[in-house]
Amino acid sequence: MSKYQKNIDLEKRKIESSTVRRCWPEKIPLIIEKDEKYNIKEIKPKCLCPIDYNVGMFLQYLREKIELNRSDALYVATENGQILSGDRMMYDIYQNDANEDGFLYLKYGMHSTYGNR
Repeated sequence: MSKYQKNIDLEKRKIESSTVRRCWPEKIPLIIEKDEKYNIKEIKPKCLCPIDYNVGMFLQYLREKIELNRSDALYVATENGQILSGDRMMYDIYQNDANEDGFLYLKYGMHSTYGNR
């Protein structure tokens, strides 16, 4: 369970996601939180993602927000721990994995890469 889910009750989250989808139908309401195992920049958890973004495009946006070098391997995973591949469409992921409150919960972190410790 994300920090956001722990701090905000279900009904309030449902109302908020419904309002977001009504006001911005071309956007996906996301809650994105960093994996606590990694010492990388934390960003505000609420995010709106264009429905035509794929995961690779979203990773580029995220990389800029957290000021991560291009050489650092970044991943995004769903609430159930599934690491997302770059060619998947964010809208498809939202359709399949959105929480009952209407938000898509994602976690970001850094991949361990060969030669890094």
